[in-house]
Amino acid sequence: MRLILSSPSNRVQGFIAPGHVCTVMGYREYEELVSEFHVPMVVGGFEPLDLLEAISMLVSQLEEGRAEVENQYVRSVNQEGNLPAQNILREVFEVSDRKWRGIGSIAESGYRLRDEYADFDAERVFDVGDSHAEEPKECISALVLQD
Repeated sequence: MRLILSSPSNRVQGFIAPGHVCTVMGYREYEELVSEFHVPMVVGGFEPLDLLEAISMLVSQLEEGRAEVENQYVRSVNQEGNLPAQNILREVFEVSDRKWRGIGSIAESGYRLRDEYADFDAERVFDVGDSHAEEPKECISALVLQD
């Protein structure tokens, strides 16, 4: 998100934050982005009514000139997230650079298994960590994310 918002050609005016991620991670970390870039964000679920309400909340913020994190998905998400799940993530994974379709590598934007779990790491077991596949010319993922 920071990469997108920092781009000189950025036209993104708000985000619907992924409810499934926020169920585990919470939404506290988004508050810094909202403050820094003055961009509204709404945590949303995936049911049709969840999406419609999240869009409505986002449009209201834009129309009112507000930029804050709001939580539409209150039945599953809280500000802190699922602390026991976060502890397990920190135990098993470490932050790493990851490639994003159509964009390339973004520093510290993903996870990889820690060395203690190398026997379960498909990238290491099958030696595919540095594999590269050309993006089809028809793929517009980067444009969708950045426009």
